Amino acid sequence: MYSVNEIILLSSVLLPAITGLVCYKRINPVYFPFLLLMWLGLLNEVVSLTIISLGFYNYYNFNLFHLVETLLIIWQFKNLRLFEHRTFFILFLSTIGWFITEAAISGLNAFYSYFYIYCAVLIVFLSMHMINKLLVTERSNLFKNAVFLFCCAFIIFFTASIVTEVFWLYGTQLSKEFRSGMQAIFGWSNCICNIIYAFAILWMPRKLAFTLTY
Repeated sequence: MYSVNEIILLSSVLLPAITGLVCYKRINPVYFPFLLLMWLGLLNEVVSLTIISLGFYNYYNFNLFHLVETLLIIWQFKNLRLFEHRTFFILFLSTIGWFITEAAISGLNAFYSYFYIYCAVLIVFLSMHMINKLLVTERSNLFKNAVFLFCCAFIIFFTASIVTEVFWLYGTQLSKEFRSGMQAIFGWSNCICNIIYAFAILWMPRKLAFTLTY
């Protein structure tokens, strides 16, 4: 039913989702938006691969997932006190507004590429801002810091997403081989980031031993 590449990708998405499920009870609730994102990511991947294997386009779940994904990541950074409540609501409303605008312009039967690029740029910016904050405040090993790990993964994955999406939008003269190569790079970066997510979950502080220091 699935190709080898699709099985590899699905397995990588499964890794942080299962890790989060196993560690769920001991993880501080501050990180629940991230855990929910991992579980929804797995669900979206299964739905997408199934729909595509049946010969249909995955417009609806693709667009909806990236809206929910961005809102969850904004919520996660709000829990980590990256910004104040006012900024939090502005980002939430801006993201929802952009999604509605894209839907009104492109219709339902289309991939919202510009919205996706907006979300990816926003997440990369927030991740870099969070890392800068950690560099100033954190004194322990950053490679054992869950926030640092998933922020690095966000930067890798969403930067690759931006490049790939821009090529799909404007690279109409590019060869099929080049496009396939870009897609392969995106797929492998996705796999690597899912492994990093799993390690981030393992390093997430316990409920009773956690104190926000940033």
